[in-house]
Amino acid sequence: MDEIVQNLKISKKTLYEFFDNKEELVYEAVKYKLEREIKKFDAARDAQSNVLRSLIVRGVACFKFFNGISPSFYNDVKFYPRVEAYFVKVKEDLDLAGKEMIARGIKEGYLSPEANYDIFSQLFRSQILNKQKEWSEKYTPAQICFISLITIFRGVATEKGRKEIAEIEAAGI
Repeated sequence: MDEIVQNLKISKKTLYEFFDNKEELVYEAVKYKLEREIKKFDAARDAQSNVLRSLIVRGVACFKFFNGISPSFYNDVKFYPRVEAYFVKVKEDLDLAGKEMIARGIKEGYLSPEANYDIFSQLFRSQILNKQKEWSEKYTPAQICFISLITIFRGVATEKGRKEIAEIEAAGI
């Protein structure tokens, strides 16, 4: 709080006129930042020509953003239950949006209806999160995410979906 008031050149009393405590300040800052980023994720998704491209572009955008957050921030969040609960809610909302997009991908004939997409999602997360540090010196987070998404989606795609994935991969979205 001392650094914040010093950088803003205001008194602590003034800061506490807007925020009751440190957790409220952190919550509002995190909420503001995440809402802005989610709008960007959605805009990137909506700009795509089909749902498969949307899934990949949005996945890469989300990964780049969340990968860019300092690990110490994630460690500190546990001290702010309201912020931690907000992160859980955002994750649930992003997962739900992903499931809706996958359902659309099945309906549009890009993805196989036989695949277990709950396992698919968990596999993607664990693959990315567990290998990220190991690969980070050789590849950017966006490259890691893009190739992982392409590879995993290829495994659950229909023939129509695999053709689209080949085009996406060639274009290097």
